[in-house]
Amino acid sequence: MENNTMIGTDRQPRPATKAAARPSATIWNYLYREPQLYEEVFHGPDRSYLDCCRQMLGLGRAPARILDIGCGTGRDLAMLAADGHQCTGIDLQPAMIDYASATYPGPTFVAADMRTFDLGTTFDLIISFGFPLSNLHSHSDIVGALKRLAAHCAPGARLLLETVNGYAWDTLRRHFTIDTAGVQATGHADYDLDRSSQLLTRRRHWTFADGSEEDDYVRLRQFFPAELTALLTDAGFTVTGVYDNVTLRPSDLTGPELIAAATFAR
Repeated sequence: MENNTMIGTDRQPRPATKAAARPSATIWNYLYREPQLYEEVFHGPDRSYLDCCRQMLGLGRAPARILDIGCGTGRDLAMLAADGHQCTGIDLQPAMIDYASATYPGPTFVAADMRTFDLGTTFDLIISFGFPLSNLHSHSDIVGALKRLAAHCAPGARLLLETVNGYAWDTLRRHFTIDTAGVQATGHADYDLDRSSQLLTRRRHWTFADGSEEDDYVRLRQFFPAELTALLTDAGFTVTGVYDNVTLRPSDLTGPELIAAATFAR
């Protein structure tokens, strides 16, 4: 998840250029193309997500095998590996995987597509934060990805899966700030919703301190609680709760994300 203002290092910025929005692309994210800058902007592990994973694993459980779908730079997964767990992360972005492999030697990192990946093993906990499933748009792709998750579940495995909340997409953040020693920028996002396809388009415009500009673009599939529950049930999971917060606190589901907690039932 992208946070607000963070403090970074003295890395020199890559010159930004004016780029037209790319309506034919699925993802064109400025920060995804700059893994080191991504780490500088998000300068520390998100401990609320780490605590959520630890809660799902349960206190006193033996070291677990953990799979992170959409692991990004791998920093949060490395924190779980430091707890003694055997951790593997996959991401579609090769730059992220290269950075993670070079920076965090504990986990295993693999460039892979969540629709088709096959690691040849199973896991006790599968996590997917930051909307990876929402980057899949067709029903067949979504179902296929969930089947791949199920195929990598050990008996009784647990799942934490985050998507965009179809009830509250309009609460997604519109204003962004990068404030590191090397890069200063502000960003503004506009959202367009196609209700027939449940696809939300975010176009974000960055303005840098030197006056240069950069556009990025993403299309995200929204999910509704009953829909997400049905999809997971069909894939072999038993959903134990759907939440709009990483503390897994029951609520009225008005937050921008949905987090499904489930166990593998088959």
